[in-house]
Amino acid sequence: METPTGEPETSDVVIQNVTADVMQININGEIKNIKNNLDDLKALLQNMNTENFKSGDKIYNIGSITNATFSAEIGKKTFNMYLCRKLTEAISVYSTDAKDFLTNIKDADKADWETQIRYTRKANGYIISGFVGVLGMLLQKIISSGVDAFTSNNSRDYIEVCIATATRSLQLLCFAFISKLWDCRRANKFELTRNEANVLDNFFNCEVELNMQDYVELLGTLVSIFDAQKIEYPFNEFSKNCLADNSSFATACKNLEAVKSKLDAGQITNSTAFEVENELTKFLSVLSFLANYKMVSVKDISYNDIRNEEVQYLHSYTFLGVDNDDKLFASKYKYDARPVSNNAVLIYKDKYQEGLNLFPFVIDVNALTNEMEVRICFYICFEERKKRLTYSDINKIGSDKNADSKDIGDPSQVLIQFNDDVEKDLESNPDHDVTGLMKDAGKFKNLQLNVVYKIFQNGRKEILE
Repeated sequence: METPTGEPETSDVVIQNVTADVMQININGEIKNIKNNLDDLKALLQNMNTENFKSGDKIYNIGSITNATFSAEIGKKTFNMYLCRKLTEAISVYSTDAKDFLTNIKDADKADWETQIRYTRKANGYIISGFVGVLGMLLQKIISSGVDAFTSNNSRDYIEVCIATATRSLQLLCFAFISKLWDCRRANKFELTRNEANVLDNFFNCEVELNMQDYVELLGTLVSIFDAQKIEYPFNEFSKNCLADNSSFATACKNLEAVKSKLDAGQITNSTAFEVENELTKFLSVLSFLANYKMVSVKDISYNDIRNEEVQYLHSYTFLGVDNDDKLFASKYKYDARPVSNNAVLIYKDKYQEGLNLFPFVIDVNALTNEMEVRICFYICFEERKKRLTYSDINKIGSDKNADSKDIGDPSQVLIQFNDDVEKDLESNPDHDVTGLMKDAGKFKNLQLNVVYKIFQNGRKEILE
């Protein structure tokens, strides 16, 4: 028998039995038990002065094995163990719950607590509630799809959700930088370099969705603009060092894009799923500071001016994430002396009233059209000749499509088509009386969605001019 690299079989090390915690290894007839992880196996082989070992009917060389291959073929790990441990450790800097959880793990369990469901169930909850609003939603999908994928031995959905989570995370960073840049450009006009203008023009005018490397380039360009103009980053914890070519973040982005290509070509295996988990974990660990932020969707602002009383505003909004009462996407109502932007999606650290408005790059389309459920959508692309914006519903991915459906479109896409007829009705009324539009549900919806289109056009013009 030969190794996968053509080397003759020389190993006397055979992995006989594997559990979630322990690997049983036969060494020249002697049985040894070690922890089920790659580092312990490497240490054992190094002490024996050997590189090859047998698992099943294959001979492996320890120097050529990746974490993904080990987890999928040798260690027989379930998905999300690595992600659970590393992200819990990463967010513990910002999450008291995660920090206390890690502190209270029994000493005997600290080395491999991620292999025990009683710990991971708790840790996964802290990850979902810890990461900023919409990312928590996606991480919840990752955790649930990881269980399904391992049980069914079909990892496609899991890989899709992991890649979608990385892409939306990158978008969120870019949208925050662009939103703040827009505010700064309105207050202080400055010239963009030709390259900066070209990259931003590609973001606003591209008719297809940008890939991860496009967003990395966009983020790098935005950081350069902020540095040149001495504008504070929207996240003070963000470090531009993560964009260096050899950084773990930049490398993870490249590797995730490569996995996306494999997925599109139908060239995925079980080890691909572990590969994407490892890369996503490295990627999100760099963005662990997002556990320091929260998001809300503002649905309505009511003006209350009662005679001889102070003016107040009633804020109606949805907390995007798990609130202090462990409720997901809870509706909130709050009186305040200050208004905030209506239909805004705000990201903030302490007070939502001081948050950064991500509209129209992130929208709650159901809040706009006066529907109950939250439906957060991210901007994807713009087709000027068709007067159309395309968004992605972050709660859906391509695999949500029904196999029997005759619709060839992406189920996650939300199209916002500018309605000329409604706009003409609005402009033809000099008194700004919109009663007729408000009474017609279809026209009211188009009126609201036209606002998204017009605000996007305003931002595009003011940033690029």
